[in-house]
Amino acid sequence: MLNHPRILNPHQRRQIQEQQRLNQQRYEEEHRVDHPSEKMGTSASKPGEPYIPTPKDQHAVRLLLHLRCKLPLELADIIITTAEYFPKLSCQNDKGVIASASSGVGNSLRHLYLVSNPIPEPQPGEKLRVRKIKFYTNSHDQGWCDNEPSRKNKYDSSFTWFEVSIFRPIKEPPPQTITANRIPDVNDFVHPLHDQGWEIVKNGDTPVWHLQRNLCANENFIDHTVTWYEDGTKDFERSGYEENEVHETGDGTGDGKDFIKSLRSGDRIGIWVCAQFPGWANTVNDIKMEMTYTA
Repeated sequence: MLNHPRILNPHQRRQIQEQQRLNQQRYEEEHRVDHPSEKMGTSASKPGEPYIPTPKDQHAVRLLLHLRCKLPLELADIIITTAEYFPKLSCQNDKGVIASASSGVGNSLRHLYLVSNPIPEPQPGEKLRVRKIKFYTNSHDQGWCDNEPSRKNKYDSSFTWFEVSIFRPIKEPPPQTITANRIPDVNDFVHPLHDQGWEIVKNGDTPVWHLQRNLCANENFIDHTVTWYEDGTKDFERSGYEENEVHETGDGTGDGKDFIKSLRSGDRIGIWVCAQFPGWANTVNDIKMEMTYTA
């Protein structure tokens, strides 16, 4: 027997339409995207720059693919991953600095040049997952050294470099600032940092991860881009150096082992400018960091 469609009177039709409107309004309020989303630790994209989604954006798109498009969540996640529709935590310092080892205690110097905002808390019911971290440095050393290195050893013989630390809050609410200028060793910063309300996450027995060395005896600014991935792999790019010499010099890059695995919500990432031994100087023009994550 065929079921005849139910005929609604005008009052019933208005009731259904109103309920649909309220349901839609409730959905939009639950998944509304606020810009800028400072509470989530992600800035709204600036005009002319690629759009960067917030965690709320990503969560809303995932639900839209699942509820509106009737896709399984597993397929929705594949689409989001393929499109790299991920939030990003970015920071930059382009003020420039010269870290001269001769000005440090014992001819050794570490200068905390860049500190990120805190890593955001995940959405309710979700977990933080850091996909990758990209570091960009534009720098060079003093341009000379007493013992000119061979072309095959221009990184290993360099005594200007960059290190990365993870700062974790030990107070609630966490302090807003972290300062450390021109210290001889990051280990010397552990107790002063504790007094500021932070602790340093250890990489085995050391408080840092090696990031990148400068080319030795080079007076031109070189771009180094290092990317660490959640699966433990890395990428390396360099520009501003003779192409025919690239394959002979190695890359001077740290592998970032367990760095991403060590990160938690609330942590901040710091980049150190380093130099050691008399005459060595790390000249920095610009440093950027970009963390891609889901939360």
